[in-house]
Amino acid sequence: MAMANLMYNQLAKYTDLLYSSKDYQKEVDFILRRIKESNLSGKILTDVACGSGNHAKIFQKYGYQVYGVDLNQGMLNLARKNVPKIKLYRQDLRKLDLKIKADVILCMFNSINYNFSYSQLKSTLKLFHRHLNRRGMVVFDTMFTEDNWVEGYFGAEQFRFLKLDLSRISKSSSKNNIGTVDQTYVIFDHGKKKIFENVNQLFIFDKNKIKKLMEEVGFRTKLYNNFSDGGEKISDFPVTVFVGIKG
Repeated sequence: MAMANLMYNQLAKYTDLLYSSKDYQKEVDFILRRIKESNLSGKILTDVACGSGNHAKIFQKYGYQVYGVDLNQGMLNLARKNVPKIKLYRQDLRKLDLKIKADVILCMFNSINYNFSYSQLKSTLKLFHRHLNRRGMVVFDTMFTEDNWVEGYFGAEQFRFLKLDLSRISKSSSKNNIGTVDQTYVIFDHGKKKIFENVNQLFIFDKNKIKKLMEEVGFRTKLYNNFSDGGEKISDFPVTVFVGIKG
């Protein structure tokens, strides 16, 4: 996870801008439907790897008491600005240790892939289970699965904002289920050029093995595609969403 520190610290404000078009409301609505289906009435939510707090901010509007956890201080600083009254903790998701039991735990936007083995993932899932109230729910997503990884992917993206232009070039490779995304950022911020290089590593999971581990830990588990209840056309880069109910 150390290799991601640049992206989530020095590049924090730019990373947040890159995902400003992400439909956070759609994802929250999907989770709220799962909560309603499960008859969960409690409103304590822990957002693990909360980033800048975009999910947390929406859940607060629905009356949830939200706790945010992230390893990277740059993202926590943004969350503190973006989300009023949020309580924040700087922790590694693989070592979660809070004196809080939540009704819902989130771990969004591929953050689960920072577990670099199945044994490490199982340990993290046990921590999630321990931090949930009875019949609590865990939700996490990933697009980095064995059936979805694009070996050798090479692409460039351009983004334009007010007084800010940004280009990102990405190249992917993998070895022994460790995926590496090598990125170069060229940024013109108020006319000043900045160039950053970042290497991000993630574990590429078999989604069926994740489901099996969740069930071994004690979660009744269901998989969804792209935050859809079903029937939605699979995109070129599908996201698998895991929903587990504590038994």
